[in-house]
Amino acid sequence: MLVKPSGTRCKAAAAAAQPFIRVRTRRLQRMRVSASANSRLIALDFDGVVCDSVGESSLSAFKAAAIQWPEIFKTPEAEAVKPQLVEQMRAVRPVVETGYENVVQIRCLYEGTSVDEMLQSWHVLLPKKMDEWQLDRSEVRPGSCIHCPVMSAARTPL
Repeated sequence: MLVKPSGTRCKAAAAAAQPFIRVRTRRLQRMRVSASANSRLIALDFDGVVCDSVGESSLSAFKAAAIQWPEIFKTPEAEAVKPQLVEQMRAVRPVVETGYENVVQIRCLYEGTSVDEMLQSWHVLLPKKMDEWQLDRSEVRPGSCIHCPVMSAARTPL
């Protein structure tokens, strides 16, 4: 059975070929494929190629941040800069490894961290901010936020 980076099973590809794929999500995704010489494997990742999810993930991050920190993000000031934050999120997308980081990124941007700083030192900045804000990774993931289903909420106004 094939496993996509998100952890969901890809039944169509598994039916076409029975290789073993091991996926690790770090800076670069590395895959090890074992298959017979006769089988063919086609692996597709459409995010960023056919579909551009940065807008939705950025809006989801904003909504998750509003749940996590309502005193910061449920304010007229935060709403006024939301379009600018979403655009900055597009610029820092290359350093995101998993979805929860979007929530931390949007707060960093709101508090004045520059795009350049995030691009240069995100690997250092992320754990520092997680510790500073006393965050647990499971509590800040858009789409599986413990408070509500944020991804579906991204399509409707708060």
